[in-house]
Amino acid sequence: MSKVILVGTISNAEKKLEKDLYKVLNSLYLFEEIDVFLVESDSSDSTIAVIDRISEKNPKFHYVSLGNLKITIPNRIERIRKCRNEYIKYIRLNFPTKKWDYVVVADLDGMNSALKSSSISKLFASQLSWDACFPNQKHGYYDLYALREETWMPRNCFTDLDLIKSQIAKNTLKRYNFIKRIERLIAFDQARKISLYDKMRVISKKTHWIKVDSAFGGLGIYKSKWFLTYDYSGRSDNDTLDSEHVDFHLKCREAGAEFFIVPSMINSNWNEYNVNRYFIIRQLRQYVANHKNVQAVIFKLFRHV
Repeated sequence: MSKVILVGTISNAEKKLEKDLYKVLNSLYLFEEIDVFLVESDSSDSTIAVIDRISEKNPKFHYVSLGNLKITIPNRIERIRKCRNEYIKYIRLNFPTKKWDYVVVADLDGMNSALKSSSISKLFASQLSWDACFPNQKHGYYDLYALREETWMPRNCFTDLDLIKSQIAKNTLKRYNFIKRIERLIAFDQARKISLYDKMRVISKKTHWIKVDSAFGGLGIYKSKWFLTYDYSGRSDNDTLDSEHVDFHLKCREAGAEFFIVPSMINSNWNEYNVNRYFIIRQLRQYVANHKNVQAVIFKLFRHV
């Protein structure tokens, strides 16, 4: 079939990288030629050693390390933006000889644990004309930050959250007693529920493709031409920083690109984000985060799971 390049950004990925990489590669077996290029930064573990080992075994695997970007770029989104633009540079530099038909952008941190080759092959049997397709998650679509859709997520999800939280803070500013503090914590949780968790829709695999202005969800399969013209640089100096995916996708959409979430293309079931749809999970995670001794016990119990 066609040629594809798999790209992504990684940081502190020593435990999951190799397993996740080969999971995604196995799902792309229908392509006749697959290249890989990863961009590493800010790792404090043995990620570099892992990717060195992989590159020794696979001549089509390449990477670049940008070192410790936190020193010069403290904002996490801006660091990711820089790393993603680095693989765009690689694509443009090598495209004249490689001529990839598709670019697959993947997170290699466990978000593609349920990905199957059969769901990807169905994309190419579709009668719809598409420029990029994005996956679904079985127990709730989690990636609201990268999502833009007219009725579902028309703007940055954190804009509404910040607005609600600021109003709560204003209303409770001078209330210091214990009951009022509890009320405020509950109100903040409710704000996150309304702005985020209630919008993590459970989408049936049988649902028709959902046209979007932007999405991601840990995986994107693109026609390569969009990476030859546009990049992840910011479109404007917004008060609430947009996802780098939104910036890239909206440029493409303005040029006529057609983007879809494909409900039948499941790449994960539960993950660290969509479990937060449940109040008890949110409270347990907050408790664990605030109690290091409990955290240590849980890690000890489940380190081999």
